[in-house]
Amino acid sequence: MGGDEKKVEEGSQERCKRLSGGPGRCVIRCTTAQDPTEYHICKAEYTETQKPLHPPHKDTQTASMFAQERHSVILDLLERQGSVRVANLAEHLRVTEETVRRDLERLGSDGKLRRTHGGALALDGGPRELPFALRNATQQAEKDAIARAAAAHVQDGEVIAIDGSSTAFALARALPDLAITVITTSLPVMMALAERTRIRVVGAGGTLDRTSMSFSGVQTAQAFEQYNIHRLFLSCTGIDFERGLSETAEALAEVKSRLIARADRTYLLADHTKFGVRGAVAFARADQIDVLVTDQAADALQIERIAAAGPQVIRAT
Repeated sequence: MGGDEKKVEEGSQERCKRLSGGPGRCVIRCTTAQDPTEYHICKAEYTETQKPLHPPHKDTQTASMFAQERHSVILDLLERQGSVRVANLAEHLRVTEETVRRDLERLGSDGKLRRTHGGALALDGGPRELPFALRNATQQAEKDAIARAAAAHVQDGEVIAIDGSSTAFALARALPDLAITVITTSLPVMMALAERTRIRVVGAGGTLDRTSMSFSGVQTAQAFEQYNIHRLFLSCTGIDFERGLSETAEALAEVKSRLIARADRTYLLADHTKFGVRGAVAFARADQIDVLVTDQAADALQIERIAAAGPQVIRAT
């Protein structure tokens, strides 16, 4: 800038125009830096598509560092969860969904993750089962809305089954005290229904999985054989149109497959984070579901493709 150098108030679009001929392109001397040779860009109209004139400024290095930090957070979440969703990452990182997509594309091209529709999977096989308390603390508003919509379908005299998912636990809390029989693999569901005097609670035996706080195994699967289940309410690790419903472990998948076989009507309770996610073990196709209950944020394209397979779709509010 030579002789035109002067202190400029950051954020002044008018002064930017006067100095450099266009907003967002103004290279000004940093008035707060200890080193007087440091420069930065006026932020009045600066966007990611615009480039500084010259010289290189400190914000470019900072933006690069921020990208590296985001990548580190994304990979850490994948390590712990097995899968991530664009919408959730954007909220967590406080950036736009487009920025997250670029981050995922970069990490995917670097061979650090596997891209999916609406998110990404860890390279070692997909989502892991998270502790029940952690799952129960996420997407609470969506799960409660889904639970209320599903509970409205339960009628007196029915036998219903509830799996060990946190969304199904929300359903148990939402159930009125009807004269029904509830068969469940979930310890939290049993506890939630313990004081409902009109509800008969049948706990499936088997081996307690302390992560999911639910029972699974051969004994659990066999416990359903004597019951005619009117309605089954379950969730899953992920639902994908091509691969169907999936879980993190074979034992969980086997129990849910047996439940579907015994039920007259199967309700899938799935919030928007479940779509486009593939767990390690598939246990049902989309056309084996009678009713899909989801939230308003669920991906429209995924919903449309799943609905085409036959399930009735209910968007809870």
